[in-house]
Amino acid sequence: MSRRLLESMEIPADLRVNPVMVAESVSEAFPVASIVGGRDDQELRFVSPAELVVVISATAVHCYEEPLPVEEVEEDEYGEVIEDDEEDEVEEDDPRDTAEDILAHVSALLGLEVEEDEDEIEDEAKPDDAADRRAAAIVAALLDAGLLELVTPRSRPQVEGRLAHLLAHGVHHPGALAESIADCSGVAEFYADDGQMAAVLAKAR
Repeated sequence: MSRRLLESMEIPADLRVNPVMVAESVSEAFPVASIVGGRDDQELRFVSPAELVVVISATAVHCYEEPLPVEEVEEDEYGEVIEDDEEDEVEEDDPRDTAEDILAHVSALLGLEVEEDEDEIEDEAKPDDAADRRAAAIVAALLDAGLLELVTPRSRPQVEGRLAHLLAHGVHHPGALAESIADCSGVAEFYADDGQMAAVLAKAR
């Protein structure tokens, strides 16, 4: 089946992106039917829309529409098509709309800026002070526990800022947050695994 490119997003070269972690985050936010691939790229197929295919690599996210194979119809002994007893069909989500939502999710996950309509900007609330406070508490807890080393003390606002951005956009998965922190240019070493990160998040509420 031929694929048609719907949407795509380039990932900045300075971000060290792990496609597996990004794919896991997408699978938690969207109804994923299957994930195949390795460390270099991940291919996701969805429950709905079933014709949407998303390929995630370290450098880009590509969203394709791939037509579904035509189902064979069942006929009776007289050549009449046997109708399915289930008359109610589930309405499929629009592939392009879902692709745009997925790219917005990945952008927020990686701390990238998302273009917004002017009306949305006017209606947007003030910066989430709660997210800023929690991000500062998380970074402080990681530093106190020896799980995080910064390149320089001046790097701390950068790490807190990225973390606050993710929290404000609803990203709370320990693995996704840990991956984003580790990818900050101001981070020298990051030692927390998913379990340790989850414990820090539970404390810093």
